[in-house]
Amino acid sequence: MKQKPFYLLTLVVIIGVLSSLACSFSQGNEKSATGNSPEEASSTRQAVKNGQDAISKPSATPETVEETPTAKPAPNAYYEGISFNYDPKITKGVTAETIAASGPAGDDMPYFGVNPREYHFIFEGYQVEKHFHDPQIIIFKINEYKQLMDISGEENPVARILKQFNQLLTDRPSDSSGSLPFLPLWNAGQIFHAQYKYLDFQNGEGMRYVLEMGQAAAPAVNDLLFYTYQGMTKDKVYYVIAILPVTHPDLPASYEEAMKNQSNQNFYDDFNTYILNIREKLNGYSPDSFQPSLNDLDAMMESLKINP
Repeated sequence: MKQKPFYLLTLVVIIGVLSSLACSFSQGNEKSATGNSPEEASSTRQAVKNGQDAISKPSATPETVEETPTAKPAPNAYYEGISFNYDPKITKGVTAETIAASGPAGDDMPYFGVNPREYHFIFEGYQVEKHFHDPQIIIFKINEYKQLMDISGEENPVARILKQFNQLLTDRPSDSSGSLPFLPLWNAGQIFHAQYKYLDFQNGEGMRYVLEMGQAAAPAVNDLLFYTYQGMTKDKVYYVIAILPVTHPDLPASYEEAMKNQSNQNFYDDFNTYILNIREKLNGYSPDSFQPSLNDLDAMMESLKINP
């Protein structure tokens, strides 16, 4: 820029704003709020002596910014060596906690009740206020989940899904008409999916799509539709899941609204045709026409770095 003094002042203001958005998370089952800078996060971690390395925010000079004008925003969510950047228009804040493992699967523990030790990032003040699903990001060790589901004499459902997931990442087909890989295991099936896209994060790869899940045939409605990201680190140690509600102005708000002008029998009779049509319709929408924008959610997931 020609007016260098004004540029320097602007840079200082930008750095100040980014610093104010930085946050940190403390270790343990207790939730920790966002809002601290990386330097404050380091001080907090040393105070509780949890052994976590501080995530330092890279410094920038006017010359550095000029050389990298498209530099991505610094992370503003930190927990246990995991970091990402969220846009305040998506959510007002993020807290985190560690969930202890449950299981293994067996007669006293159904498969959908099993979980490995997980890091949960919970979104507070999320853009979609009322929804069936809570907005969150979940990260766990892949082998821990597989071991908890390894029931003697039965096919390991997590291993089967991971095999499908790895094959898709290898082949990278442009679309899939069947169910896509989805973890964790739920007591529900995929009704449909759309807006399928491969997406890498800082030290991993995966895919995102929007979908609806249920235990029976159901219409596409805003209070059930959500964005998911399914990915793993390049070393195949950690798996990451995003469950983030999304809505679209062309979809009915609820099941009751969607079904008010038709009978259940007619809907079920024409369900296969309906699913084909709804997938085509959803795939035809611009990613920015969803709320939140799928592009904004993609940018957040691309900023993720997992290094516990």
